[in-house]
Amino acid sequence: NLGVVQQARGEHEAAFNCHREALELRRAAGDRWGAVVSLNNLAVMHHELGDSAEARAGWMAALAEAEAIGSLPIAAMVLVNLGELAIDENKLEEARGRLEDALEIVEDLEDRQLESECCRNLAVLENQLGAVGKARDFAERALAVATTAGLKELEGQALLTIGLVLSTSLYDAERTEIMDAPGEPPAETYFRRGLAVLRGIGHDAATARGLELYGRYKIENG
Repeated sequence: NLGVVQQARGEHEAAFNCHREALELRRAAGDRWGAVVSLNNLAVMHHELGDSAEARAGWMAALAEAEAIGSLPIAAMVLVNLGELAIDENKLEEARGRLEDALEIVEDLEDRQLESECCRNLAVLENQLGAVGKARDFAERALAVATTAGLKELEGQALLTIGLVLSTSLYDAERTEIMDAPGEPPAETYFRRGLAVLRGIGHDAATARGLELYGRYKIENG
């Protein structure tokens, strides 16, 4: 999908235009499955650009359409995205409900990509709630699934999430055997590894978000 590639490169205007054109063409052709994917992609763009209201509206429309056509994979994908949005908006109970519903679906479907994405978001949620052990477990699961399935972008994001959990938990002194250099904290190791993976696949947008996380960590930890 050209729009997704442009999105990964940070070419927002071009990606928007591509997703809109795809939506129009799919609707004109009566391709309801394709149209709901395009709706989801447009909502992702709105979310990345900070327009939460448009993102929520787009995802709710996509979820309704996915349910109408009986597409569990698309419904699960949209539920994961709505869960991530709810975390951003600090609507944590809504986030838990969306993500747990999505995880139940993807476990039945054995969809490894969505499983990794869902677990990563649940890790972020549990971390915000202070449930560090659960957060670490979900983040490790997201990493294991992504690595086994060869999903490099999700592998990089999972590594960053483990770094995030470690940087806000009591576990910073643990697992010193994974340290790359003497004296380097485990959290920093995961941040560096995650960024290396994302840079290696040329995913500029995800790398930029990772750098923001790493930058905040460096500021907070001197």
